[in-house]
Amino acid sequence: MMFSVVTKYHKGRHSLFLYNSEIFYAFTQDILRSPSVGVILNQSQLKNRRQELLARRLAYKAIISIDDLIHCYNLGLQSNYEVAEELELPEGFVLNAINYFKTQLTDGDIYKGYRIHTTGPLSFTKVPGKALSL
Repeated sequence: MMFSVVTKYHKGRHSLFLYNSEIFYAFTQDILRSPSVGVILNQSQLKNRRQELLARRLAYKAIISIDDLIHCYNLGLQSNYEVAEELELPEGFVLNAINYFKTQLTDGDIYKGYRIHTTGPLSFTKVPGKALSL
């Protein structure tokens, strides 16, 4: 199996991205320290698929934050491509991270003065109110 490898220093962390046309992995220093997460190439076992899902979720949370997405919203960026360019990350990773965040948030949650809209494309509306800690 052939992989393209990209390394970069992002948000104060060294990151290693391995991907091919079907598989995308992202590892940060925190994830590499975790004994329960690694590269899972054999996806035939349920245990391995669960470990892969855990690794992806940890990568999404470690590399992209809701604050990053709000920053992109404030810049007027609308497409996944524009957000990926601003965050200097692959577009597919950004799309998967946004889809993951949509599963973790409820439509109408308020975070740091922004109402989060999860139906349709992830979006934000600036409102005064109580901040939700995510």
